[in-house]
Amino acid sequence: MITRIPDPRKEEIFNKPENGTFVLQLGEHSYTFTNKTNIPFNWIDQAILGLSNIMPFNLYGISEDNNKIFCVVSLYNCHITREPVGFIPENKEYDSFPRDMHYVHMWNFCNALHDGIASHLDAWVEWILSCEDYQPEVQLGTEAKQFFVKKLLLEKLENLSLWIETSYDNFPSEIYNYDTEYEEDDEEIEEFLEVLEIPD
Repeated sequence: MITRIPDPRKEEIFNKPENGTFVLQLGEHSYTFTNKTNIPFNWIDQAILGLSNIMPFNLYGISEDNNKIFCVVSLYNCHITREPVGFIPENKEYDSFPRDMHYVHMWNFCNALHDGIASHLDAWVEWILSCEDYQPEVQLGTEAKQFFVKKLLLEKLENLSLWIETSYDNFPSEIYNYDTEYEEDDEEIEEFLEVLEIPD
């Protein structure tokens, strides 16, 4: 069966960072990240990469219980994988760690990322300045460093906003449902041949 994907809608999935943590809300599930990684810079860069190519992209952070959280944003879903920091899998042991999947359109996710950071800009600047893996290119005083980081963050947000605006029409509006079996003479087979196969 070939189904048309509904127009993306805005979603509130990024909460304001407070006390070195922030919550990513996906449906009824929430994931709390700590400021051990430079989430604003890294996630915006990845979102731009995804929108500019209409391809899945990967986000990474550390949870409050010291687990690595990987969030792969595909065209129509977010795939969450968690594993302990420093964990090296052996055989099938890796399968025992939690994995979640949420229906979130990539365009929705990137739009929410932009709005969530832009709405709480100063809080995210403080996040960057306090995170463990941020290494400034130049040595500056406190106020100059805040100004420098805020300027960079605004530039990244502006670039992300540009890709959000220009990429919307590039997202495919139809996708093939592989769960349904068809006879060889089914008319929808012919329709499917005219539709680009879209990765999940």
